[in-house]
Amino acid sequence: NLYPQYDKILYIDCDVVVRGDISQLYNIDIADNLVGAATDEFVINEPYVHQYVNEVLGFKNLKDYFNAGVLLINLDQFRKQKFEEQFSDLLNKYKFIVQDQDYLNIICRNKVKYIDSSWDKMPCNQDARLEDINLIHFNLIWKPWHTEVPYGEEFWKYADKTEFKDEIRNIRANYTKEQYQKDVDHYNFFMGKIHYEYYNPNNYFHLFLEKKG
Repeated sequence: NLYPQYDKILYIDCDVVVRGDISQLYNIDIADNLVGAATDEFVINEPYVHQYVNEVLGFKNLKDYFNAGVLLINLDQFRKQKFEEQFSDLLNKYKFIVQDQDYLNIICRNKVKYIDSSWDKMPCNQDARLEDINLIHFNLIWKPWHTEVPYGEEFWKYADKTEFKDEIRNIRANYTKEQYQKDVDHYNFFMGKIHYEYYNPNNYFHLFLEKKG
């Protein structure tokens, strides 16, 4: 509703490097789907969260759960299907662990155009050739401005061309073992919350999906 003049927009998180022609991503035809998005690669590669996606959120196929860091958003359909009203209603009923990403996945279920994973490649593994990647998403704990991560050299390739290169290099140089441990502890705490939700008798599945069968 903030942008009634637009029917479609492209949203991208700030922790990314775009390598491909971004117009190719924007011009993907998502038809009447609410969003165009890529399957969340971290979810696929992290067995610890499979139960959460399968049994709490109700996605029987892990590939149906998308990452919200790169989104083609169909604003026309958002308005027609009263997305904001649905979001506000669900927000008042339930608090998800993965915040906006879970809300988007629940509301957009079965209304998603899945885009190629090369447009949302995560450095949780290095299983793709750099030349085949259009966008690298340095999400979660994989931050090249902190530590060595897969595809990190691509981040520095562009960071060193900016007027902030010295500031960014200083962040890397001054990143301590204590800060690293704090980030790891935060990550583990987050994963623990996800694990707990599976055993929570008042989780989303039990409250909203179980009766539907």
